[in-house]
Amino acid sequence: RTRRATPFMVLLAAYQVLLSRHSGQTDFCVGTPVAGRDSTELEPMIGFLSRTLMLRADLSGEPSFDEVLKRTRKTVIQAMGAPDVPLERLLGELGLERDASRTPLFQTIFALHTQSGEVSEGPLPGLREETFPPGWAAARTDLSLDLWPVRDGSLSGSLVYSTDLFDRESAERLAARLPVLL
Repeated sequence: RTRRATPFMVLLAAYQVLLSRHSGQTDFCVGTPVAGRDSTELEPMIGFLSRTLMLRADLSGEPSFDEVLKRTRKTVIQAMGAPDVPLERLLGELGLERDASRTPLFQTIFALHTQSGEVSEGPLPGLREETFPPGWAAARTDLSLDLWPVRDGSLSGSLVYSTDLFDRESAERLAARLPVLL
């Protein structure tokens, strides 16, 4: 609160520190899904629309966690305020080719979901809505961390990883280190 950072920013900063410590890299990108209908053309469409933002992690110069949080906050605010740039245009500007087998700009995703997955009374009488936390899925990136709130105020999570890069034990060790870091 004193740093004017949201829980998303704090958790993202911790995830970036964790990745940096394990990879030895200090400059990398993390993708994060965001919902929104930023243009009037999308307003009549039915369903959930999302896009993935690319957030740069800058951990150069051995910063304190407070400094990492400050950098992360600034990056998130800038990314959320920037207009959409089509992926094809960005890839062209960077001189990269699109490859359907992998995401060209980031290899990890971080998502903080706002729904708990608990059952609630729906908006119409007699209907119930139930949100399910992410289940097993094939890895779309090398590493993907999804977190969501649970009833007692804590967080639960899912770590999806590429089995070409990680074995189960190393992924479990990585996941176990995040709460310790926090």
